Amino acid sequence: SFGFQGVPTVTELLKENGYATAHIGKWHIGPKSSEKNGTYGIDHVQVIGGRMDHPRGKDFKIYDSAVNYLKSHHKRYNNTKPLYMNVWGHAAHMDVKPASSLVKKFSNVKVNRGDFIGSFMQSKFDRRGDKTNSMMRKYLAETHAMDSLIGKL
Repeated sequence: SFGFQGVPTVTELLKENGYATAHIGKWHIGPKSSEKNGTYGIDHVQVIGGRMDHPRGKDFKIYDSAVNYLKSHHKRYNNTKPLYMNVWGHAAHMDVKPASSLVKKFSNVKVNRGDFIGSFMQSKFDRRGDKTNSMMRKYLAETHAMDSLIGKL
């Protein structure tokens, strides 16, 4: 079952104390039927899914929506009502498949096995072998895209 067994959520507590609350992005905190305004004390719920190999990163729609929501909140309340907003992206939770234009920025990156501390981390390097550099470039590209999107908030 979903829910928090009677324990209040951060959004419920903040809403009780005068905050507007919002959630934009992936959901993962209840069944599809809970993806609606009012759930867990969240005034505005906007679930955005999908995997996109977009030059701005797979979460660009989430961050664009979050920026738009911030603007509308500011226009509506003119800094008189505080806002708590979850912005949950997919970048850390899906296959890392950024657009090739993003990966090119990191084409010179080479991973050194010696940079992996301890046998556990070095074994991860060993399992990936020749794919390690390619995988790291993709990871850096996706992280760079995510950082750029967060910067817009």
